[in-house]
Order: sequence, then structure tokens, then C-alpha cells
Amino acid sequence: MAKRQQNLKKYFADRNPARFIVRLFAEGETESVYFQKIATSHNVRVSVEQKVSSPVLLLSNAIKWVVSNAKMLHNDNGQNRIWVVFDDDAKARDMEEVVRIWKTCPDICMRLCRIRDRNRCKYSDLLERINIGFMTPCIEIWGLMCMDGINPKAADKVYPANRHKIQSLLHRRMPTYIHDGHPYFEIEKMKGWRQACDRADNWTQSYGIFPACIRATRYAGIAPLVREIMEG
Repeated sequence: MAKRQQNLKKYFADRNPARFIVRLFAEGETESVYFQKIATSHNVRVSVEQKVSSPVLLLSNAIKWVVSNAKMLHNDNGQNRIWVVFDDDAKARDMEEVVRIWKTCPDICMRLCRIRDRNRCKYSDLLERINIGFMTPCIEIWGLMCMDGINPKAADKVYPANRHKIQSLLHRRMPTYIHDGHPYFEIEKMKGWRQACDRADNWTQSYGIFPACIRATRYAGIAPLVREIMEG
């Protein structure tokens, strides 16, 4: 019976393949569960490859994943989208190291890959597929943005630059969200994601994309991924 159920599951999955797969390297439960939930109803699969608090480890392991899966990535027609999502969280030294790794990605890949693969695999091309979803001061700002987006009067709202104040504000607006106990967004309240994406675009125009955006006091680098999932 179990085998029959597995065969049926595979049959329907083959008939309705995912639009694309998000290979997610994220800091914690909030990001992982949020993307998995919004992806479910939009025919996108989110594969959480790693959850760890260190942005340095996230980016390093994303690079290793690219090297390990180079052959598959060269032939997947862009089906796999690689995203590394992390917060600022006042981790100044971590941010410095992340930028260093980001700038030396090709060198790191050459050290990781086997000698006989170096001539036939274009790792530099594949590295360009690693997207950085940098959030400052923290992921909770996205929850607030997506709720405020449906209120025109909140269009110019300025959020605190302190992550603890952001988390407290989100809890007041989204009572079930508790950073240290129940770190899950109430997604049904986050209907203003389009407006949130537009506001994030404005921040990007002001500060630039990663790593330049690290200078921003408020930034929502996950907006392109949210838009990609929701609009397909």
C-alpha cells in the first residue's frame, strides 16, 4: 500500500512539475517556513539546504553546493535558483568575512573542485547564480512591510533600525509571532507583498545590491525572490 502511494505521488509530481526549485541557505525557521508556505500554492519547490545562524557558513556552503552540483546545474535550464538569506543582526565581523568570501568566490571554487574538473566546468558562470537575500536590520522587517503595504497612509513609514524594536513592533501587529518561541509569520496578514517589493526596489536603487547594500540602515533583499515566486 505504501509503495502504491509513493508511485501515485511521483505520478502526479511528474504531471505537474515545479516551475522552479529554490535551493535555500537561510538563517532560521522564519525564512525557511515563510518561503515554503508561499511557494506551495505557486507551484514552486523550496529545498532548505541549510539552516544555520552564521552568514559566513551559509555562503561558504552554498559555494560548496554549487561545486558539488556543477554538472547538474549546467544542464538544468535555470530550474534551480540558489538563495542565501541572512540578517545583518549587528554582526560586523561576519559581514566583513561574507564580503571577502563573495569577492573571492572563483578562487574558493578552484580550491574546492577536483583538478580534472577545472578545465571542463565553468564554475565562475555558476557562481553568478548564487543570490544574496540580505536583510537589515532583520527578517521581521519584511513582515511589517507586507502588512503596511496594503495601507496607503503607511507608504512613507520609517521602521526602527534596531532589530529588537522591529521584533517587538511585529509582535504587536502579529501577536502569534514570537522571535524566541514561535518565529512564524502570519502569512494571511501579509497581503501587501507587491507594495513591499516596490519599496524594497526603491531601497535597492538608493544603496545598490549586495554587497553595497550592507551600508543600508533598512534593506529587504528577499524581495526579488518573493516576487519571482508569487508572480509566476
